[in-house]
Amino acid sequence: GHHTPGRSGSPWRDERGASLLHLIAGAARDRWDVHELVTLMLKQGASVSVRDALGFTPLHAAAARGHTACVQALLSAGADVYPRDRQLETPLHACAATARGRAAVECVRALCHATPGKGRSAVDAKSKRDGRTALHYAVERAVKQGASTSIVRALVAGGASPLVCDAHGRSA
Repeated sequence: GHHTPGRSGSPWRDERGASLLHLIAGAARDRWDVHELVTLMLKQGASVSVRDALGFTPLHAAAARGHTACVQALLSAGADVYPRDRQLETPLHACAATARGRAAVECVRALCHATPGKGRSAVDAKSKRDGRTALHYAVERAVKQGASTSIVRALVAGGASPLVCDAHGRSA
């Protein structure tokens, strides 16, 4: 059945519970201008706080791809900066774990900049699985996968503490 998002009935979801906004925010950048589509969806009344089966929000999806313009559009539309998914991970975790290159660094800066009120505790949020922060993920990628250390530097500049320990007592 056809549903108009935000009007009658429940909006469309895929088998993982992802909304159209999730799919567009997390889309590969080379196909379309993702930011324009996200902005259009928001104007049509798409929910910024909708969650999929894993508790991911569209902000998690955009951050995981390093889509800074999308992240900023979602935040401007009222998205919570640090929603926790089922593993208690934030969009900052998603960005540090998977986003690449300059886009990832810009995305980290945008997320950290958007949280002056929440401060350090939000930037240093720990995952349920192993108590790791976004900084732990970024350091691990730099060490094990040879990823750029610029994400690590951006996180520390954004207020992430290298002294926070994970569930195994290891700090970043």
